[in-house]
Amino acid sequence: MLGSKSIIAVVAIASAIVTGVVVIVVVVTLSVVLTRSSVKDTNSIYVPDVITNDPQMTNEMDTLEVISSSKFSGTKPKEWTMKYTKYPYWRCGLTFTNEEKQNIVNENKEYMNSLLQLINNGSLGRMPEKYGGDKQFEANGVNWEADRLEVRYGLFGRVFGQRAVAWAFPGEIVTIKFPKGMSYKGIQVGIGKCNHNPSDQWLNVNNWSNDRMPIDSIGFDLGLNTTQPYIINDTFKIGSPFGGMIYLRSDTTFTNSFYVTFSNVGRAPIINYNITTNEEWNSVLRNAPGNVAEIRTPGNRLVLTSRNIRSLEDAQYISDFWLKAISISNYAVTLENIPITLNFDQRVDAGAAVAYVGRWFTQNPSDWAAACVGKDGLINYGNWGPLHEMNHHMQGTYLKGGNWGISNPGEETNNVMTSINYILYTNIAGHRNQGLSGWNYVSDGYSTIYKILKGENDQPHLRSYVNMAHAFGTDTLIALVKSYYGLWYENNFESKYSIKRDSTSAFCLLAALVTKRDTRYLCSLFKYDIQSNVSEAIKNMNYPTYYPFFNLYAMSYNGNYYGRPYKIPYGRTRLNFTATTAIDPKATSVSYNIKSGLTKGKLERVEDNVYDYTPFFGIEENDTFVLNIDCVVNGEKVHIEQEGTFELDPHQVEYEVYKDVQTRDMAQALNIIQNKTANDTGRASFFGIGTYNDGSMQSMLVEKGKLIVPKSGYYTLFMKADDLGRLLLNITGEYEQLLDVKTYLGGYSKTLNGSYATVKLEKDVGYPFILYNLNTGGQGFIRIGYCYHGTEESSVDVSKCSVSDIGSSMVLNEKVKTGAKEPEFQIPPIKYSRPTRFLTNAYRTIPKCLNGDDACSIKCLSLPLKHDDSSKCSNMFDDNYSTMYHSRWTGQGTTFPVNYTFEFSENVTFNNLYVHHRRPEDSWGYFEMFVKSPETGEMELLEKYKHPKSTTTELNFQKLVTTDRVQFIVYNNSNGGNYVNVVELSFNIKETFKNYTNSFGPKIKSTGFKKVTTPGASGGYLAVNEKEGEGSLCFKAKVTKFGLYGYRKTTSGKFRVTIDSQPGEVTSQSYFSDSERTLFYAHTFDETEANKVHNICMEVVEGTVNLDIIGSS
Repeated sequence: MLGSKSIIAVVAIASAIVTGVVVIVVVVTLSVVLTRSSVKDTNSIYVPDVITNDPQMTNEMDTLEVISSSKFSGTKPKEWTMKYTKYPYWRCGLTFTNEEKQNIVNENKEYMNSLLQLINNGSLGRMPEKYGGDKQFEANGVNWEADRLEVRYGLFGRVFGQRAVAWAFPGEIVTIKFPKGMSYKGIQVGIGKCNHNPSDQWLNVNNWSNDRMPIDSIGFDLGLNTTQPYIINDTFKIGSPFGGMIYLRSDTTFTNSFYVTFSNVGRAPIINYNITTNEEWNSVLRNAPGNVAEIRTPGNRLVLTSRNIRSLEDAQYISDFWLKAISISNYAVTLENIPITLNFDQRVDAGAAVAYVGRWFTQNPSDWAAACVGKDGLINYGNWGPLHEMNHHMQGTYLKGGNWGISNPGEETNNVMTSINYILYTNIAGHRNQGLSGWNYVSDGYSTIYKILKGENDQPHLRSYVNMAHAFGTDTLIALVKSYYGLWYENNFESKYSIKRDSTSAFCLLAALVTKRDTRYLCSLFKYDIQSNVSEAIKNMNYPTYYPFFNLYAMSYNGNYYGRPYKIPYGRTRLNFTATTAIDPKATSVSYNIKSGLTKGKLERVEDNVYDYTPFFGIEENDTFVLNIDCVVNGEKVHIEQEGTFELDPHQVEYEVYKDVQTRDMAQALNIIQNKTANDTGRASFFGIGTYNDGSMQSMLVEKGKLIVPKSGYYTLFMKADDLGRLLLNITGEYEQLLDVKTYLGGYSKTLNGSYATVKLEKDVGYPFILYNLNTGGQGFIRIGYCYHGTEESSVDVSKCSVSDIGSSMVLNEKVKTGAKEPEFQIPPIKYSRPTRFLTNAYRTIPKCLNGDDACSIKCLSLPLKHDDSSKCSNMFDDNYSTMYHSRWTGQGTTFPVNYTFEFSENVTFNNLYVHHRRPEDSWGYFEMFVKSPETGEMELLEKYKHPKSTTTELNFQKLVTTDRVQFIVYNNSNGGNYVNVVELSFNIKETFKNYTNSFGPKIKSTGFKKVTTPGASGGYLAVNEKEGEGSLCFKAKVTKFGLYGYRKTTSGKFRVTIDSQPGEVTSQSYFSDSERTLFYAHTFDETEANKVHNICMEVVEGTVNLDIIGSS
């Protein structure tokens, strides 16, 4: 039996160039992905741990290889002779009349519509630099000196849509070479930014942009008759007077991979999920010449101008973030073979942004782009707009029922997916001590419900969904979303209760079933109507009532951890549990009991439920507590236990308030407060003091802290104040007066002496400061802003400064010790992984018969009478779907039952049978299957099967079957005909696995194997042995079964799988289907060996073999 031994296999695995492929394009866009590997190309890198599931592994990627590189020739393309004297370009500062705009549109259209002809006759030109030809894609210029490359692009056909390949220089021609004899139906090539459809560009003068030409992008369908004359010897040429990204599109009809060569291109700043490392990004790609950039994950892609991404350092985090974001929706709602494109352009026709759901892309303002690649911002503030537009595609689904959720919600149910992202992957809730503005309330349990408990009708639908994620976990919320497609239809609730799927009654019912809680009280808080029969049904479930009461300081609800630690300031802080708990105002007998914790500070009771707490721990530590909330609601006792963690907030600075300082002179004010005790204290989370009002009293405020900058270099600091302000900064070891504003200044000034000063500061050094604000009555405030010039003093130019307020990240409390560092937020791992896809989980365990009956090792001991001599026994085993064994159909036809008996030259093992017929009406009807017992030698019944009329028959057996003889007794034709035929008959091993590991994973010991770039392979690479007959891949596994996957190829190699030093036997194997990526070996441990740690090696014994992934369960 296969379950008790290892096997040597003859394999046919690797990728092949596919020719004659038919492909179609759709007007949607695609992201392709390549995955990062932590193992070098060759030899012996090993982490001695058992293999586990790799949650970041994906297999929906294309590949790109640089074949050659050459230096710029020094000669730019000739300039296009243009009709007019001014044109729009990035930050041109020009104005245009409507007539000028229309003239430029017409000229632009005429030229772009003639591109192929211009390229063909050698007349293509670039837009002159004096008219802004180098500044079209929000760029300050073109890097003409960059190398010109020839690249080989591998397209993985199972994923369709648009792919960014490389950069085309303005006016230069890019040559694209396709596989010989390929069909071009469904293939498009585009150049520009992204939207090559004219309807998505700037042809209407009312939508004119001064920053770009009206048409900067164009695409060509290579399958059209108008385009095909320009394809010569499988070569197509493209270019543009503006340059741009080169895009390749394919459609859904294509399944196999192929390679395309692009010549005379430049690199573009493209980030591929799980393959682009920070080292590669910062050393090569970040400053690549392309002025258009792309972030690719399997489920989405972001297209933006490169200026927005040049300052990015952590490319891996950014691609991980966007993969996590789309994977939530993919897991909860729908998973398609085309990623969603988020295009950051200037054209937005409706609202702030717009999602073209049917075309699978979104259009976002260009000024949203920078925030999409800002690591700190995504972690601490989120980025609601782009996520919201992306998730519009998940508001409905191709599953039955369409949109889910409560009717007329605006866009609240769409926002549930974005809310899960905020809960799981951001640290927004970690800043709730400063208040959560806008959509950020979704990240915290207290913040989702307190307005509802106060009686406010603020986004009730979204709050009612998201609140449950904090009480029961995001898995429960996703289960609620899924219930609109599963439970709802499985139980026919619409008919059973006479309610609509988008009703509040449906929400309350499904929420009760998913949470296993009585949701009637929850729904009453949200003022949801519940139909009486639904209310009665929920009551009869006898679930405990859900009470959505949350404390602001806490981060768990009855054991479900949903939140983040709560930041408290240095020094004493007042803890008011009554004021910070969202609870029903009608609740009685309310009590808050600190059950345990808060041992790392001094806790002093002020009054019931109010304490003063002074922390004794440092910035690297924390203190925890367990809080019991008890009350009575509607006569029922309620008990909720919440846990929380306090951390110090190093970015809160403190200030003292001295009242009744009767002077309008700063020097006199300083003398007055010298021997006074402060009347009050306050805190700020930025450099300055927020707006306050002293009434008729004058006051002096003194703030102390430390300034810390993110980059070394020259900074100009600015002050604005009401009324007077002064800043002392310690740079050299003692305080020096840097700024002095002697009169009211409501905004930053670049000309007022004393209100700005330039200093050189070093990164991560805390510079102590003292900030004074003298207010002469009424409103007061003071703020410090900054402008960064760079590392060279010569670059300092205050007049060109764009001044920004100094926020919390650049100030520290004065008590933060030198060298002490705030604990870095630990990026949560992906929770909802994208599944490993496009696998064939079966392989053939019988030989193929490619050379007729005489050379076939499978003998047909009994067959029905054949139709003619073209029907051969070997036709059923030749892996050729154009040959068959056809029983007699003329005369009396075939007399049933008929007997098919096959004998193999040696035992075969299988758990899957696959039979293919020519047509459904040609197929077997009822049949019985017998196998020869290895123990008794007798034929034993294995299966009885009534086959429906269909082309294929597939049977799976619970246990592995080993035999050398199989018999089928077929009793009729499924359609009542007087014949049957068999095109292919295959006995297979079929297995599925829960976990998958990349062949170059960190826990694989690779000896003598190299990476071979292969589209569709995990990580974009196959592991292939470097020398024929040599090499091994070894790993440890604690599993019940495992399997090896690879790629088909026309040549074979041999390998041996050794388990715990026991070498396997030789067995010939082949593939079950034409799928590129397929199982070719599987092993199941018996009960005594399952879930023990085993040492497993795949050792090459002959030729060349490859490995893609390892499956295990």
